Amino acid sequence: MKHSMAAQMQCSTCHDNTTEFTKPSTQKCESCHGPMAQIKTKANPQDKYPHQSAHYGNTVDCVVCHSEHKASQDLCSNCHQTQWSNFR
Repeated sequence: MKHSMAAQMQCSTCHDNTTEFTKPSTQKCESCHGPMAQIKTKANPQDKYPHQSAHYGNTVDCVVCHSEHKASQDLCSNCHQTQWSNFR
């Protein structure tokens, strides 16, 4: 479910600039969801933790994988076969 629908949020909650929208910063995401290392993910067959990548640590911006206005895409699947449950 989209943030705006679930929490009755305004665009300005995530977007700093209301005249020309830009992607939200990771700091904006973390202000509600907490630090990347504390965001829990469901168990998966590979025992991978996408918010603590073996390649990138926790340095990947949230919007690389997650989106509100189009389907989300996980970065890991570009190279690995992964099975994330409840990926949004």
